[in-house]
Amino acid sequence: MRRLTDDPFRNRGPKFAPDSKRLAFYSNRSGRYETWTINLDGSGLTQITKNVGKGPWWPNWSPDGTRFAFPDGNTSYIYSIGRTPEEGRVETLALMPEGGWFQVWGWSPDARLLVGSRVEGGRPANGVFTYNIETKEYTRLSDAGAASIFLPDGRRILYLEDGSFKIVDLASKRVRPLGGAAGLGRIDSFALTKDGRSLYAIENKVEADVWEATLK
Repeated sequence: MRRLTDDPFRNRGPKFAPDSKRLAFYSNRSGRYETWTINLDGSGLTQITKNVGKGPWWPNWSPDGTRFAFPDGNTSYIYSIGRTPEEGRVETLALMPEGGWFQVWGWSPDARLLVGSRVEGGRPANGVFTYNIETKEYTRLSDAGAASIFLPDGRRILYLEDGSFKIVDLASKRVRPLGGAAGLGRIDSFALTKDGRSLYAIENKVEADVWEATLK
């Protein structure tokens, strides 16, 4: 195990780049939260964003590594990386027609869609949606659920609903529980391997354990 940052700042939400050579995270080391990247050996610390919204949280790399999608607590953005933070380009996502705002969680493998949930009253549990980057339209996929991610086939989305895993099919909108994940208890967060075959989850209880599930 290697420690990449060792400072008094709040460094949060690390995500591997698509090439697995860098990490992106958000930090208040500039005086407010911004997106930063760092090499896996701890070198190359680089500020990516500057003065975007209230300050970006949880950076999500695009599949080609040229953009980020992130929320800031009020809305979500797509950020095209520039040579410097000042040269980056920001696109604010369209408002949701039914009210609330879209908290983005990730990209589709073809980078055409974003997946996320509707946040209203500070609670991101008002259903899973996709956002079409070209048409700027939202599509509801479930009536409940929050944290969500595309599976590698680009046809299904894995998400959390009341602490349990479910999978929804984009075409049919059919929802089913994740097989093999029964009895895990209440899950707070999770990560998926690049090949989509293994899932790692954090269970919310006093005695905390890490679990792995094989997707079928």
